[in-house]
Amino acid sequence: MTSPHSKPIFVGGLYQSGKTTLIRSLIHLGKKFHDNCAGFKAFDQGRLIKNATEEKTDGEFFCEMMIGEPMETLVSPYIAHEDYPIEMAFRRDGIRIDWGFIKERLRILDENYDKTFIELPPGLYTPLNDKKLTYEWMSDISKEVIWIIQPQKDRFEHNMGEIKLLLSQDFNIHIIMNHYPKTLDQSLMLYIWETVEKFANQQIEGMIPFTDLDKKGIPAMAEKIELNVPGLINRLFRE
Repeated sequence: MTSPHSKPIFVGGLYQSGKTTLIRSLIHLGKKFHDNCAGFKAFDQGRLIKNATEEKTDGEFFCEMMIGEPMETLVSPYIAHEDYPIEMAFRRDGIRIDWGFIKERLRILDENYDKTFIELPPGLYTPLNDKKLTYEWMSDISKEVIWIIQPQKDRFEHNMGEIKLLLSQDFNIHIIMNHYPKTLDQSLMLYIWETVEKFANQQIEGMIPFTDLDKKGIPAMAEKIELNVPGLINRLFRE
């Protein structure tokens, strides 16, 4: 078990890069190493669509994995009905973010869990309200970030820009690749891997291999993450 009052760890990446799945897998792995982990998503949207299609929210997914049967409102305090950009969706719902309330939620998680993984919006420049961008809010919470890259051509430059911003703001970044699509151009993957490492002046910590989550589930994904990203798992749970 880790010492109490550890800083939360952000999990970031572009849209559908695998953030929620990674957090669920880390919560699952935590139990193996006797670490009681939590997931947290402060800002979410699209509840109407999820209700209509009977899909679970990310907060519900986190609650299922966590020990203690937490309420969704603890791990996902703000969720808008419509699937618009966060600031727009919240404004249309009349939601006003109380930054102190978010810190209070995180304090409760810190008192009851060994580690908290915070899922970020799909961009560091995402407006949260008319005054604050995502990366500005992050600096008030923690400087530890796991950044997920899908090695795809149309995401390459965007990921480079996000990594540059994190480095300029002195965040401690753990970069991993996620082989989400079934097929992957190996030459492109190698180019992105080498270029990102040179640009960030650090090694990518591994690549999560493709896993059919619907068929194999979170335990299989967690096992592959442990095998293929061992350095990150060692730092999170063994050190």
